[in-house]
Amino acid sequence: MEELIKIVLDNLIDLWPTLFSVLGVMRIIAIIVSVIFVIAIIILLRLNDYLIYRFAEPPSDLFIKKPYLGIRIGREWKEIVKRVKEGDEEERKLAVADADEILNESLNKLGFGGDNLEEKLERVSEDIFPTAEEIKAVHQESKNIIYNPDKELSKKEAMRIIDVYEKTIKELQIF
Repeated sequence: MEELIKIVLDNLIDLWPTLFSVLGVMRIIAIIVSVIFVIAIIILLRLNDYLIYRFAEPPSDLFIKKPYLGIRIGREWKEIVKRVKEGDEEERKLAVADADEILNESLNKLGFGGDNLEEKLERVSEDIFPTAEEIKAVHQESKNIIYNPDKELSKKEAMRIIDVYEKTIKELQIF
């Protein structure tokens, strides 16, 4: 039995350098993989807006009840403007409908009651935001565009409508 233990110990001593070299290689591989993961995390954090959403406002604003929809709406708004500029007439009509819906959602989250955008706009006065009458007129135009498939919508007209929606959303300080 003693001889068996001695043989095992002698073989183990002979294996130590090989074991340490394998562990050294594994350590290097682990470091490389960790660096790749850290780089991937940094790239992914830069690609999405989580850090901006989390840290864009000062900490004191965390205690103020203020909706912070700007990042999501900002992304959607960029897509709407892109569709108006680059899309065909149907895409422009859909972009106007989406802008209308974003304003409706925004007013809803800000606490304006009503079943639809028209009712919400009726409750809004020019004291709250100066473009109230202008947005009411643009909303009627967008309803006409949405519900009348024969109505033509030029790129210039679509941009004018989108600009009014954008100005209103900025006045509401959503983005």
